[in-house]
Amino acid sequence: MKLIDPTAQATEPRPLATRRPIGPDTHIGLVDAMLNPRAEWGQGMLDAAQMALPDATFDRISRTMLGDHQPMAWAKAMAALYSALVIAAGD
Repeated sequence: MKLIDPTAQATEPRPLATRRPIGPDTHIGLVDAMLNPRAEWGQGMLDAAQMALPDATFDRISRTMLGDHQPMAWAKAMAALYSALVIAAGD
């Protein structure tokens, strides 16, 4: 697996990923990376994603986007734990 750096100046075009079936073995991380998590905007978006995929197993993860958060190391660690991530970012 090769991760794509979202801060890169250019990337190579890639084919779309094959859709995997969603079932009880699918473990999805729901990541609240909002700048103001107390506003609960991110939780609402993550609630909707969880309701749209009722057969999967979910974990809620809080992740700040401020400071030196080592995104590539974090992405590799998450790839080892989860089938997919849904990330609510912004504010």
